[in-house]
This record gives sequence, structure tokens and C-alpha cells, in this order.
Amino acid sequence: MRQAYLYAAGSLFTMMCGMALNVLVGRFLGPDQYGIYALSRTAAQFFLMIAPLGMELGLQRFMSVAVQENRSPAQLLRFARTAAFAVFLVTVLVLLMGGAAALEDAYRAPGLAMALVVTLLSAPFLIDAMLIFSLGRVIGDMRPYMLWILFFQPLLRLALTAAVLVLDGDVQAVLTAAIFAGALTWLGYAMSENRIAGGADTRPPQERRTELRQFFQTSLWLGVSIFFYGLMRSSDTLVLGLFVSVGDVGRYAAMSFVAQTVQSLTLAVSQGLGAKVAAAAAAGDRMGLKDLIDEASLRAIPVSLFLFGGIAVFGQDLHVIFGEGFTVSAVTASSLAFGYLAGGVLGIVGYALSMAHHHKLESALTAAGGGVLLVAVFIGASTGGAEGVAVATCLSLCFVNIIRLVAVRSVHGYWPRAPLYLIGAVPAWLVAAAMRQAALEFDLPPIGAFFLGTIAYSLFMTVILIGGKMIGRRQQGMHRSAAKPARVTILSFHFAEYSARLCLALGDDHPAQMIVDRDKLVREAPSSVVGSVQRLENIVWYERRSTFGKILSAGRILMDIRRFRPDLIVAHETLVPLPALVTFACRLIAPLRLIVHDPDPHAGADASISRLKRSLRWMLRKVATGYVVHGLYCRKALLKSVSPEKPVICINHGTLLEPEKFRSPLPGNILFFGRLEQYKGLPTLYAVADLLAEKLEGFRLTVVGHGSEAAFVRAFAATRSFVAFNEGYASPEDVISAMQDAVVVLLPYDEATQSGVLAAAMANGRPVVTAAVGAIVEVIDGQNGIAVPPADVAAFAGALEKILSDPLEWERLSQGAMRTAGSSMNWKTIGRAIVGPPEVRA
Repeated sequence: MRQAYLYAAGSLFTMMCGMALNVLVGRFLGPDQYGIYALSRTAAQFFLMIAPLGMELGLQRFMSVAVQENRSPAQLLRFARTAAFAVFLVTVLVLLMGGAAALEDAYRAPGLAMALVVTLLSAPFLIDAMLIFSLGRVIGDMRPYMLWILFFQPLLRLALTAAVLVLDGDVQAVLTAAIFAGALTWLGYAMSENRIAGGADTRPPQERRTELRQFFQTSLWLGVSIFFYGLMRSSDTLVLGLFVSVGDVGRYAAMSFVAQTVQSLTLAVSQGLGAKVAAAAAAGDRMGLKDLIDEASLRAIPVSLFLFGGIAVFGQDLHVIFGEGFTVSAVTASSLAFGYLAGGVLGIVGYALSMAHHHKLESALTAAGGGVLLVAVFIGASTGGAEGVAVATCLSLCFVNIIRLVAVRSVHGYWPRAPLYLIGAVPAWLVAAAMRQAALEFDLPPIGAFFLGTIAYSLFMTVILIGGKMIGRRQQGMHRSAAKPARVTILSFHFAEYSARLCLALGDDHPAQMIVDRDKLVREAPSSVVGSVQRLENIVWYERRSTFGKILSAGRILMDIRRFRPDLIVAHETLVPLPALVTFACRLIAPLRLIVHDPDPHAGADASISRLKRSLRWMLRKVATGYVVHGLYCRKALLKSVSPEKPVICINHGTLLEPEKFRSPLPGNILFFGRLEQYKGLPTLYAVADLLAEKLEGFRLTVVGHGSEAAFVRAFAATRSFVAFNEGYASPEDVISAMQDAVVVLLPYDEATQSGVLAAAMANGRPVVTAAVGAIVEVIDGQNGIAVPPADVAAFAGALEKILSDPLEWERLSQGAMRTAGSSMNWKTIGRAIVGPPEVRA
């Protein structure tokens, strides 16, 4: 968090140094020379955005994997730096072979060709620094980048530029100073950022080449979005230069640069927002994601509105800051200021797409926005000059962000509040206009009027903010303090081990109460977990020895929950009448988050449920204030039957049946464990087993479980010596032993939502070969198992044969399974996601 604030401060410092530098260049060189400076810098900035080909983002993704696998990412970084430098060399060669001269003729700007070439000479240093910075992001230490790039470089560049201008330097001298600043900064940063983490990369050359190819392809896709974003940032100045004089370009560019400061606080508050939005999206917390976006917009709007009012009204007095000759119309100033205000405040909404599994949609919107803006500024420049370009830029930015709002509404089901905050632009503009008019009436200088406007606006916003905080405190008084840990009740009539591990994980951070069926806990959970649960302070046992006993136990449970006074109740969906009614009654005590394991019933025996059970399922989903599902597939299925306004938290299934110690598996042994039902793909299991028995010596299949298809499994096992069928109930210790004996766990399901068997396999460090169905494929990533098409016998057999016959492949997948168990399936992580931000107490 401290680094995020420091990064935001560094970004603001860079912007302020940039403002001072541009003012110096404008005052010393005048509009014509500043126009050449602006064209060359705009072209260079566009080049800096596209030259890395998206590799600065691709590196973050691929180097993270390398560091997690304890191997050096040096190969990736070396490839990216080489490729980027090659792009730079090709660009400079094109410019030297006539490209720069052609641009100079097109813009009718003598000296532009040399300025372009000189400007681009600083590009390799800045691009290389961006690529090296990716390593800092991966290892979580951005301090060297912030020190050298965000603080030292802008200050050094400002000092060198001031010195050059005092010595009567021209545009080329100013740009040469930038080269020296970039080179010195890069040298210091590259020497300090020499922390290539991880051990040696011992993978085969073919695997390394495959990784490089995937890295480059992914980076190019990310680079497309960056290209269109850069087009939106630079197209207005570059297009305007084709239609007006270089002096007009200088005046417009100065006004545009000042107007972009409206976005400064927006950029600052959005630092670190992406990671928070991504976490909320991964957890399926839709309302939490909405709150993050709305809060960021609200934090940025007061200062952004103030800057907008001052720039929109006083922008026509630009000559006071930049010097004589820098005059623009009120239309240009107001249009650019509002365009960047809308782009900054509404642009935050883009995080709800780009960081919430909809980055392709965000890329498409950015590409469309770049195209719309390019066409609009061509029309505006040809018909209205600088004013036409300013209006076109404003309308295009507003249009693109309105489409982005519609996309967020379509994807997430809510309207962000950011558009409402833009209404404040009207009073901000009126306050600033009144102050400027007062200055004209009393012969005050524009700067004096601007400071009067600052005071008036500050008083206005102070009243609003104080009033808002008073209302907020009054509302908070109706509820418990948000800083106090939430008290959580876990209601478990089913899935006893799941609930026990969740309760134990929550115990360190939240006061937790657990209601559990004692018999089910003993049958399902290892003895170590049972012992830990029995030592809990707030444990309530559900007794079901007789019908009357069940009713008494249900009443006692409700009274115990009431006495505990929970802030949140977490319960598993149940279709058993009495437990369902108890769960329903819990909603009268506190908000209810319902864990929905199967949004739709499975094929076979599960498919035919009675009308009563359907009614119970509808009732529980209706009264729940939020839902928990295991995977995006389950989330999508659940949203067909529940309100999209309620949060749906998306997590992985937590680990089950964890062993006290690991041991080596029995060679050639695979395991099928679980309920023996129609949807489990048993015909595929039979065919795969027969095929592997013919190919592999010593192959053995162990089947553990019971269900409606048990008779068919029994008949299959009776005629094959390589099959061991342990029918019926198996204790947790027996299942763990079977997992440890297996080389690989087989999941040949025809259809599925999620899988507790998969969670147990990961906990035991056993890779899985699974059908690519349901949310299972969201867990199996090629590092912890292999997913193949359902019912594809040859593909199942091939994957199993590869693991059984290659110890190195098994070791790789086994380590990946344990990493999955320790990360996304970790109960601490799952507990934080399930409890999450509390719903409002009813």
C-alpha cells in the first residue's frame, strides 16, 4: 500500500515537472518553435507506447510464472529488450531514409525532421526502463523505478532544459537535453535493478521456445489495446498539424497539455485500483466491485472539478502562463477541459472490464474509441481548425465512455455513479466564470481571479463534503463499526469437512460459530480436523436421532445463533425440509450467504427432484442476501435463477482430506473416487482402463465409492484382475491412503459443476486427468493436471500414459497440484473471500 501511494506521488511529481518544463519551452521559444517541439514529442510518446509491442505487460504475466516456479526470467526479459530495440532501429532507419523529411513536408514545419530524429534517440533508454520495470512489479519492489524514473529523471530533465534555454538553445538543444536525462537515468536505474530472481532454467530448448512464442503472441494482443489508447492520446495534435500552421499547433498543444492535468488526480487514485478490482472480480463480489469503482470516482471528482472549472474558464488566458502569442478561444479551452474530465472520471469505469475478465471487450471499446476519435478530429480539423479538433475530441471521449458505461451495465448489471458526479461540472464552471467576470469588473489580473475562484470553490466543496460526512456518520451509527471483525455463523447440515475447515480458517480473524451434524463430521473429516473442531468455543451440534429430537435441535440452533449475534450467516444450500426451514429462519437474524454447490441438478438420480425440493431451493435462493459458488461456470449458471443485484462470490473449492504426511505412490496405480452416478462418465472409465491395461505393464485401477451405478462397476471389476473396487463407505483415513497410493486421480465426468474429489487430489499432491467440463477446467491449467474432451477415450488414455510412464512429468504436475492447494484452494484465502464486505444488516 505504501508503494502504491509513493507511486501516485511520483506520478504527480512527474506531471508537475512536465508542466514546468512545457511552460519554460513555451515562454522561451514561442508558439512556432513550441509547435515543432509538441509535434516531435507527441510522435515520440506515441512511439514509446507502441514500440514495446505490449511486452511490458506480457512480461508481468510470464515472469510471474517463472518466479513462482523458481526459474530465472532472464530469457524473457532479454528477448523483450532485443525485440524492442529492433523496433527502434527499424523506425530510425525509416526516418533517416526519407520518412522524417516526408513528415516535415506534410506538416510544413521546417526543422521537424531533425527534431523527430533527435527525439527518438531517447526512446531506447525509456523503453528499456519500462521493460526492466516489469521485473520490479513481479517481485513487488517498485522503489528503484520510482526513485530514478518518477523523481530523478523529470527533475534532471527540467534542470538541463532550463540551463539550455538560458543559454539561448533551440528546439534541438532542448530535445538533446532530454536524451542526456534519459540516458543518465537509464544507466542508474539499470544498475540498481539487477535482481533477476529464481534459479537456472533447466527446461528443454523446445519448451523455452514455446514459452517465448506464447509470450510474444500474448504481448501483441495486449499491444493492440495500447496502440489504440496511444492513438486516442495523440491523434488530435498530429492530425491538427496537417491542416493548420505550426504556430496554431503550438497553441493547441499547450492548451491540451494544461487540460490533461484535469486527469492528474484520477490517475493518482487509480494506482493500485486494478489489483483490488481484479480480486473482487475473482471473488465474484459484484457489489464490492461497484463500490470500488464508485469510491475511486468520488475521491477524484472534487479536485478534478476544481481543475476543470479553472482551465475551462481561464484557459483563454493561457498567455499569462506560456507567454505572448499563446491565445486560444473559450470553446477550445472548455471543450478540452470537459473532454479530459469525462475521460478521466468515466475512464475509471474501464477497470470494471479490463480487470474483471473482460479485457477483450475493453480492448475492443478502446479500438473503437480510437477509430471514432481519429475520424472526428479529421472532420473537426478540416472544418474548424483548433476549435473543431477540441470539440471533436470532447465529443469522442464522451461517446466512448458512454459506450463503456453501457458495457459495464450489460456485463455486471449495474450503472456506475461516475456520470452523476460530472453534474458538478456546471457549478464548478459557474464559480470560475463568476470569478473571472469579477476580475474584469475590478481590473484584477487573471491570476488573482483564479485564486479568488479557488477560495470560492474550496468553500463550496467544503460545505458539501462536511455535509456528506455527517450524513455518512449518521448512517454508520445504525450499524456496527466496519473496522470491527465480523461475527460469522457457519450453518452446516451437509459438507461437514468443508464447513469445519472454513470455520477453523476464519477463527484467527473473525469470531466464528459453527453448527454441524456431529455424525457427518466424524464420517467425513479426518480425526485431526474433528479434534480441532471439538476444541472450538462456539460449536453447536445438530442432533438427528429422532423426528422429535430433530425439531428440538432445530429450535436450539436458532436460539444459539440469536445469542451469538452474528453479522453474517454462511450456509450450504440444502433440499432437506427441516434444515432448509432452519436456514430460511436464519435470514431473520442476519444477512445470509448461501453456498450453492450445484446451481443445476446433475444427470441421473439427481435430476429428478420433487416439487417440494424445487420449492425449497427457490425459497432459499430468494431470501439469501448473497451467494458463494465454486467457479465462473457455476456463477453463470446460478445467475439464471437469482437476482443479478445480489453479490455472487466466486471462489475455488477448498482442500479436503489433507494428509498428515506425503508418501510415494504405487507405480502404475490410478484412482477413481466418489459417487458412482450416471454423470460421472463410468463408460469412459471402463474403456480407458481396458486400453491402458493392454499398453502398460503393471497398470492398476482403484475405484472407491458407492451410488446408483455401483452394480455396473462391480460387474466390470469382477472380470478384470487389474481393477480393485472398494465399494461402500470409506473412512477419511482410507480415502487419504488411497490418494497417496495413486499416481494420478481420474475424473472422466460427462458433466460437472465443481469437484470435491479434485480438491482432495490437490491437497494430496496428486495430479488429475479430467474431462474439460464445468468449473473444473478453471482449476486445471496444465501445471497441476491435464484436461481432455469429455468421453474422448484416446485422449484420456494418452494423458494417463504420459503421466504414468514419465516420472519427471508426474513430479512437475504433483508440485503444481500442491501449489494450487496452497494458493487458490487455501482456506484462509477462501475464508476472506466468503466473508468479504458485509451486506447491510436487515
